[in-house]
Amino acid sequence: MLPDELSLWLTDSKKQSELPVLIGFVAIIALPLLLVFRQIRRQGPDPIGEAKREAHKGMLRAMLVVYAGLAITGATLAAASGSGGGTYVVAWGALLFGGLSLLGQLFSYYFRTKPRLDALAFVSAQSTTAPPLAWTPPRRGRGFWGWVRIVAIGVVVLGIGARAFSALSPDPQPSRVIGQATVPARAKTPTPTNVPRKTPTPMPTVISAASESTRVLTPRSTSTPSPTTQPITVPPGWDQVDNFGSSIGNLYRAGRDEFADRSFEDGQYTITIRKADAIAWDIFGASSGDDVKLRTTIASTDGDGDIVLLIASANNEPIWSFHVSPLSQQWSVARYSVQRDNFFNWVEPRSYAKLGLGPVKTVELWIVDGKPDLLINGQDVVGPTGVQLEKVPEDVHLGYGGWGAGFTIVFDEVAVGRPE
Repeated sequence: MLPDELSLWLTDSKKQSELPVLIGFVAIIALPLLLVFRQIRRQGPDPIGEAKREAHKGMLRAMLVVYAGLAITGATLAAASGSGGGTYVVAWGALLFGGLSLLGQLFSYYFRTKPRLDALAFVSAQSTTAPPLAWTPPRRGRGFWGWVRIVAIGVVVLGIGARAFSALSPDPQPSRVIGQATVPARAKTPTPTNVPRKTPTPMPTVISAASESTRVLTPRSTSTPSPTTQPITVPPGWDQVDNFGSSIGNLYRAGRDEFADRSFEDGQYTITIRKADAIAWDIFGASSGDDVKLRTTIASTDGDGDIVLLIASANNEPIWSFHVSPLSQQWSVARYSVQRDNFFNWVEPRSYAKLGLGPVKTVELWIVDGKPDLLINGQDVVGPTGVQLEKVPEDVHLGYGGWGAGFTIVFDEVAVGRPE
């Protein structure tokens, strides 16, 4: 079985489009080495040629040492973070070092070493009594301070490479965040694949703002113990309709936090997302293996963002987020991966525009016999696309909310019950 990263490169069209860029990286990195190696091979056997050969060998050794240091450091970063970020740091660092090293070595050669060699050759050619040439090739060793200088340059270049990668590298698919956890963002146009896609950002914490105290849903991390969930259960079970009246107002937290503004007025619940690429959501209790549906009735939306319904297993693994974009008329699904410790696209954005559903009035998430389904305005949007959604565990929590900075959702009603 192919590793995840290799499988993505072979099956993902966006990844395949990046191959020429990586090939260009390799070519640019290798070019200084090939140029120096060519200069070593083309020098003659005379003392002048030998001196030039030794000078170019010094260049080659210095470049190989720093390249090796960059590769080792990048591999260490990648292993420590569990992502491919270290690989890109190496690419940028090696690219910068290759260019800077080539310029520096050529400057040193043409303005220091070569003039001395040419002067000695001229003097030797004009002399009738002196030996043909009195030239001592440079020492092979660089000494302690020479190697310290090389290592220092490598460290500086690595830092520059990391900064360059974060500042200049394009992200072909921007990310959205659940609390602080990345989820691949909605594409501009729907794509025909539902191959899971990895994101380069680690998965920290998911925030559920459904009670007076902040509730935290933390996926398992390799460095921390498996956490527990503290859901807000709507008593006495699943057959409940919430019209946001004062009788159950104590279950919700109105006001402002770093993620969203929340308010309750005239029997409506309004969420306005404040933080860029963040989801604000409320959560209900576990289903205990029963068939269940979550129906949200939407009064209005404003801005470009997603209405989000979530399924989280009772032990927080896995987690699915179902996204509906009223503006672009698309739906998609993201899934949390324990192995990758982050979210990735499980179902790429799919258009429902041809169904002629009109403005979004209701968004429903059904779980029947363990299989989820997504309905908009009472109509199934998953079946027409031919997408087969995986089954979910018996005990799950259901949540609802929104994504997208500046996006506002006004909920008229939220109902949790059993499918008809």
